Amino acid sequence: MDDYSLVYDSGPLTEQIEILGRPVAKLNVSADASRANWVVRISDVAPDGQVTQVGGAAFNGTHRNSARDPEDIVPNDVFPLEIQLHFTSWVFPEGHKIRIAISNSMWPMLWPTHTPFTSTLQIGGATGARIELPVVPIGEERAPDFKDPVITERIPGYETLDAGNITGYAAITEIRADPETGEAYGFATNSGATRYPWGIERFEEEIEHRISDVNPANTSVIGRYALIQELDDRTLRFEQDVSFTSDEEKFYLKFDRRVLVDGELTGENQWDEVIERDFQ
Repeated sequence: MDDYSLVYDSGPLTEQIEILGRPVAKLNVSADASRANWVVRISDVAPDGQVTQVGGAAFNGTHRNSARDPEDIVPNDVFPLEIQLHFTSWVFPEGHKIRIAISNSMWPMLWPTHTPFTSTLQIGGATGARIELPVVPIGEERAPDFKDPVITERIPGYETLDAGNITGYAAITEIRADPETGEAYGFATNSGATRYPWGIERFEEEIEHRISDVNPANTSVIGRYALIQELDDRTLRFEQDVSFTSDEEKFYLKFDRRVLVDGELTGENQWDEVIERDFQ
């Protein structure tokens, strides 16, 4: 996660620190392009080196003055950013370290800018990068009073046949890189199946992400999804394919939905849209 990031670790904590709220990163940055993103993550580093992300957020530099009325970045001009990280709650134990990681991308969660760029970050002194943590004052330890769990009876006719990924959605299983072209691509998959009183329902999901360090404008994601319902007298299959790509000027969305009954196509609809990048 922290590869290709600027990483700053605190020293080992002499006492635990508890936070609750939205950390705020205050940066002074620049970029040699008209559009650039900044990503800030806060993590807990255990003594054994294990890193647990606690919070984070991404910020489009063209929104530095207004998200409603974005403006191109002036190349090489230094400007301040105040990035509110997502709400979080965490206790950093004594002996652990607090890590701050700063980068300009988080593919495939964040769509890349339309051109490569180089950015700067001021460190040290009054204008250096810093983060404000919503620290909970040390006091009496409190814990919620949960009721004891109750095991309910299993409802007849319901059964999980395949639980799929633990996350519940398609997770990237591998990322490959082509050193000659600079292209990287990742694949996410998931599937599952549940028995109901009326039959069995299955789903299949595949997502392919592609990006190029040389030409990030030409980024794409292609998804394929199918929902299958096996009934007593027929099998229904609902399919959808989506392609979302970009170039320097626009995004391109293609969407196709199909319904099949016992393998025979009975309905289909297609959408094809072109969307302006609008400072993305």
